[in-house]
Parts: sequence; structure tokens; C-alpha cells
Amino acid sequence: MAGITASQQPEDLYDAGCTLKQLVISVGLLVNIYSLNVDADNQALQSNDTPLQQVELIDIEIQDALETSIADRIKHKSQSIDRQAYFAIHRIKEAQLELQSGRIKAAQSLIKQVAGLLKDTISANPEAEFVAIEVIPVRSDDLNDLQLIQLKQQEIDLQWSSGHKQLVRQLLSSYVNNFVITTKTISLSQFENGVKQLSTLLRNKAVAKAQSKIAELSDLIKTQNTLIPLPICRAELMIEKARQLAIRQTTQLENTQDLVVYMLQQVESQLKMAELLGYGEQKRYIEFYKAIEGVKSLAVAGQNTTKLLIRLNTLITSLKAEVIDELSQTLYN
Repeated sequence: MAGITASQQPEDLYDAGCTLKQLVISVGLLVNIYSLNVDADNQALQSNDTPLQQVELIDIEIQDALETSIADRIKHKSQSIDRQAYFAIHRIKEAQLELQSGRIKAAQSLIKQVAGLLKDTISANPEAEFVAIEVIPVRSDDLNDLQLIQLKQQEIDLQWSSGHKQLVRQLLSSYVNNFVITTKTISLSQFENGVKQLSTLLRNKAVAKAQSKIAELSDLIKTQNTLIPLPICRAELMIEKARQLAIRQTTQLENTQDLVVYMLQQVESQLKMAELLGYGEQKRYIEFYKAIEGVKSLAVAGQNTTKLLIRLNTLITSLKAEVIDELSQTLYN
């Protein structure tokens, strides 16, 4: 970074492979170079600086983009469902009910269908060990205001210090702003072996053991939860929108400076929510705040921040992927 001059633009310092820390250093140097002399009142976006209609349209656009992103994730997960395996599991449940009613032949007929369905699935997926049988999406998006999150955190801290641990447990269950996609899968080999054993038991009229075997098969269903932190998703979409606005300012000579600053302020707010809710370690967010403040200062000064926003978007996408990977989990029912 040595030898940087005031004639250099943000693009000159841009490095597609730079880390978040390197980006912060680059932005900091640029802010020093331009020696910004902006009144404190102008550093924050005022309500009369940006037409309300434009802000509302942008907010709607971000929300629509978020909904589309979530819908795409659900669709992608749902496409992995194996219909044959799905029906096989339901036939097993039906067989269980038949056995409870003493209808052994009906149960045998259903288990025979199960064996056929599993055979078809294995033939269609010879290399697969696990196949999905169900996808359940659950959205928890009520806690989406920074002040509300801060108040709830204070309440949790108060109840914990007062020794009300079970109340804290209840409060923590709703201390989220995320989307969870639960995928249920089965092991084809384990289920096929279990169904063969079940067929043998039914032929021998060993009803009690057959019922126990069905319960064992149900216990083999594996559940994977994919947790998607909505504040980080929103921040990612907002940075992308800021980039689009920055491009309009430089290529179409539009005055989008205030809108870029507005979007960066919203990004900060979303990341603070994510941090408070525990989506990733606190230390991860410190550098993001520094980088955003620097880019925001350059935007206020009218400088081209397009490539810096591209890099910032790449880094926040990585953060989102890391958090999803860390907080998603595989469980057994």
C-alpha cells in the first residue's frame, strides 16, 4: 500500500482476492487521502435527503429479493425428495396401523409394496446412501428490529441473573431471526435390510417383534436442519443494491449518493442484529463495521465505491456461508 497518492481512485486499490482486513486498510487509506471535511450532520442520511418513495421502493425490492432467495432454497431442497422413498415411509406407517388392528395380511401387503418402492429407488440411485423423504420450512422473522432485539437481550440477561433458567430457555427459543429448512432422509441400505427382516417376521406371525422392527425403522430417519440467518441475507442483498446504485451514479451520472449511504446504514443495522442474535462470533463483525464506515465515508465524498462494494459483497457472502455451515446440524429423531 506504500506510495498511494490522492490521484488514485478506489478501483486502483481494489484487489479481488483481498481479505476483509486488507479491504479495511485500503478503505482507511482512501479516507485519509481524501481528507474528508464533511459536517457531522451530513455524514448520516437525513430523512429529507432521500425521497421517501425511493426508499420505500428499495425496501420493497430488498424484501422481494429475500423472498425469492428463500423460495429458491426451498425449491432446491424439495427437488431432492425421492417420491418412491417418501411413499415407502408412509406405507410403513400404514402397515403399523394395520398391525395394531390385528390385520396381519394387510400389513404384509403394504410391506411388500414398501420393498418394491425401495427397490425402484435403489435402482434409480445406485450410488446414493441417503435420500430425502421430506422437506419442512419454518420461518421465524418476528424479531427483526435492532431495538427490539436489544430489549429482549436485556430481558434474557435479567432473568438469567435472577436465576430463572427455565424462563431464559423459553426466551431464547424465540431469540432468532432465521429460516430453518428441515430435511428428513433415510439410509437406503439400512431400510432395505430392515424391511427384509420385517417381512420375515410377518410371515412367521411374530407381530410383537414386527411392531418393534417398524419402530426401529422410524428411528433410522435422519433430520438435517439448515439454518439461514435472515439479517445477514438482507445485508448481502443491501450491499448488492448499493453496488447497483453506485454504478448508476458513475455510468448514468445519476445522483444516487444518498441512497448508497442509506443502504450502507441499513447493512450496518442488519449486521448488528445478526451479531446480537449470535449468528457468528462477535469478532467477525468488527472488521465489517470498519469497512462499511470507510466505504460510507467515501460515498458521502462522492467517490466511486463500486469495486469496493463488490469485494464487500463477496466477503459478506462468505460470512453467510460460514454461519449457515456452523449453525446447521444433523439430528436423529
